[in-house]
Parts: sequence; C-alpha cells; structure tokens
Amino acid sequence: VDYGSGALNSYEPELLVKLTPEKFTSAEDRTDFYEKWRSEILQNSAKAKIAAAKTCVKEQCDVISQRIDKETEQALAGIDANRNLRSNPTQPATPRSQTEAQVTASTDHIAPTSPVKTGVPRTGDRWTYQLSDNSRPVGKIIIEAASVSGDQVTERITRVGWPGFVAEREVAAPFNILRFHDPVKLPGGFQFAEISPYAPPDADIRPGQSWNDIQGTVFIMFFGTQRFLAQAKVIKKESVKVPAGPFDAWRIEAVSENQWTARTVRMKFTYWYSSDMLRTVKMIMDVNPQTQTHVVDSYELVSFEAAK
Repeated sequence: VDYGSGALNSYEPELLVKLTPEKFTSAEDRTDFYEKWRSEILQNSAKAKIAAAKTCVKEQCDVISQRIDKETEQALAGIDANRNLRSNPTQPATPRSQTEAQVTASTDHIAPTSPVKTGVPRTGDRWTYQLSDNSRPVGKIIIEAASVSGDQVTERITRVGWPGFVAEREVAAPFNILRFHDPVKLPGGFQFAEISPYAPPDADIRPGQSWNDIQGTVFIMFFGTQRFLAQAKVIKKESVKVPAGPFDAWRIEAVSENQWTARTVRMKFTYWYSSDMLRTVKMIMDVNPQTQTHVVDSYELVSFEAAK
C-alpha cells in the first residue's frame, strides 16, 4: 500500500518555480530579469557550499561540492535556454539534426586546415574550442558562421553536451578594436567577451599599438552585470600552442580596474590572432574581484572545419 500511495517517498518541503513574464516592457527589463535570476542561482549555490562545509567531512565535502556544481550548471543552462527561447520564439530547441556530441566527434580529428585567405569567413565555417575553468577542461564550444552578408557574420554558438542551448549574434568580420561585444553566456555560468573575433591575414597589427577606453560589460558573481572601460595593447608576436597545433600569433591584452561595491575588480582579457587562422586561436578571461570567486576561463582552438 505504501509503495502504491507514495508514502515511502521523501519530498522537498518547498518547491520554487520561476515564472517568466508574458512579455517585457523593454530590452533592459528583459536583461535585468535574467541577470537577477542568474545572480539568485549563483548566490544560493555559494550559500549551499558554505552550509555544507560546516558539517561535512572531507570526502563528503568533495562529493557534495560536485553535486552542487552540477545542479548549478543545470539551473544556469535552464536560464540560458529560457532566455534564448524568449528571444528566438521560432528557434527549435535542437540547433541541428545531429547531437552536439556527434558534431564534435566529427570535427575533433580534423587537422587545423587554414580558412580561405580572405577577410571574412564563409557560411558554414566552424571552429571548435576547448573551454577550461582555471586550467581544468570542462567542455567544448562550437562557433559556426551561420550566415555571412558582406562583412557581417551571424554566428551560431553551441556547447557540446547541452543540446538545448544555442545562441546567435552578429559580429563584424574586419579587425577592429572599438568595443567589447556583449558577452555570450554559456551553460554552467561561463561566458566569453570578445573585442574583435576575426583578424584577416592583412590585419593592421603592430607591436606597441594601443587602444583606449574600450567599453564593455561583464557578469561577475555577487556583483551582477557591470559596465567597464579597458585599455588594449599589442604585446608581441609569439608562438602559442593549442590543441589544434602551434601558431605564430599576435598577443593582444585588454586590462581594466574598477571599484564596485567597495571592492577593486581587476580584469585582463588576452587574445591570440594568427594569420593562419581567421578567427582567434586562443582567448583568456581573467576576472579577479579580490574574493574567492577569482575566475580564469580559457578557450583554445581544437579544430577548424571549412564550409563544404
């Protein structure tokens, strides 16, 4: 009888359901809604870890922490999927007929063939990057040129293993250090912010070249979405090794220091551009808010698949 009635089951005492508005009054309201939602998830995650650390033993702490991280990733992925669905109501949940795991399996073995030596990619060009969290590999990101019109590229971004996630954005192909693109928020709480995703072989990049007051936004745990200004500079040309192989690349660094909520937040964004690969071959986002939430996310090129 107990099995049939469910009396043996244990249920959570509370169930919280987040309801999204039928419509938003403005783009700013929409952004605020989702950023506050993300902030709530991340704060609850941090509180859960602190509470668990007070009572668990070491072996249990590791298991509990991993479980909390996994549940947090799932919750953040749900937010991103909801955001993308609301911004693209006609966009199917799965971006293509193959699963992302199958797509990556088909591209990982491909040698880093150089794209056509032009200033813009071709529709169908696809780059796969290894995402690492503080040097720990956590997954792969696929960036595909979904469509190209003139020098404007519509990129489709997916994360392997998260078939419900797809994001699209429009970027300019010419190399131009003017401002940061809006950061792309990935499942699991990751994000990447780029200044100029593309650099053609004839891009005007010189040692010591610099740019001032580059505007951007970034999301930081406990600080929310913040605006900032950065100074960028060409450091030097050097050899950089990524999973796709070694490249001679220009290293450009953009640095920013800000005072938010009485704390100093230091950020450094580093990009490597190679004349052998139209898109960046490596990116690092180092955000140090002088707290335990120091974040170092890196994206390294794994493979390039030219459009057929």
